[in-house]
Amino acid sequence: MKTTLLFIGMNSNAVCVLRQLNERLARRRAEREKKKAEEEEARRQEEEEESKKKAAEDAKRGGEPKPDIPLPPGFAMKREKTVIDVEVNPEKQKEIVSSLLREHTNAGMKFERERARQEEMSRARKERKKTRIEKKQEEVATILGLGERQKTFVAQQNKEERERQITMVRERITRVRYERTMTMREPKDEKALGFESLLTEEEKMGLSEEERMKRIAAKWKRSSRMRSDECQQLQRYVVQDHEYSSLLRSRYLCSLRIQPIPSRAACSVQATICVVTQRFSRRSVA
Repeated sequence: MKTTLLFIGMNSNAVCVLRQLNERLARRRAEREKKKAEEEEARRQEEEEESKKKAAEDAKRGGEPKPDIPLPPGFAMKREKTVIDVEVNPEKQKEIVSSLLREHTNAGMKFERERARQEEMSRARKERKKTRIEKKQEEVATILGLGERQKTFVAQQNKEERERQITMVRERITRVRYERTMTMREPKDEKALGFESLLTEEEKMGLSEEERMKRIAAKWKRSSRMRSDECQQLQRYVVQDHEYSSLLRSRYLCSLRIQPIPSRAACSVQATICVVTQRFSRRSVA
């Protein structure tokens, strides 16, 4: 997640940097144009001032008479003869004309080739510029697409993680509620009697509540001692003959008039003793 958020932040930073670079370039271009305009204005003003000064000086000089300075002897200019009589035969004329036409044709072809080359170079520059711009646009689109995909992936992952956490919490709540409703109780015996059943009606006759409770406690103590003796006997049996089969154990328990112990509790000696003790207690109370 941190890596994805860092990647998205880097993409946004790259877009901001590109925008800042474009703004900086535009600002510099405007400053250069402004500076160039100021320089041209200053140059124009200087030229106007110089022209005004020059015109003023010329006006002053024009008002004064110019002295005639005679040339020294031997410096007079001579007129040269500009027309030369040259006789050219027709073949020579044709050759000269052909040469001129050929040079003119070669110059025209050279100009056309140069123009085509310049056009091709200009077209190639435009194509390279267009390709470079398209490549940058594709890179920006790719980066933005990756950012969107990463954003969608992170959102989906967060949603799945949240749903998983919610499901786990619900399962825990359900399990806790279910475990709270579960109670470790054995099935109630409808034929089981209370402590009052330890005494007969004849023994209860003429006894107060305190004496009756003492008599019940004494009987309960004797029955508890008997149960402890039977449990010790059963423990010796379980420890010595632990490897007996379940069939022999059930037969032995039947001989003691005890119900068979569940197979899960029989896997543990202590669990077996506890179950047998509880059932002995229920039998003694009954």
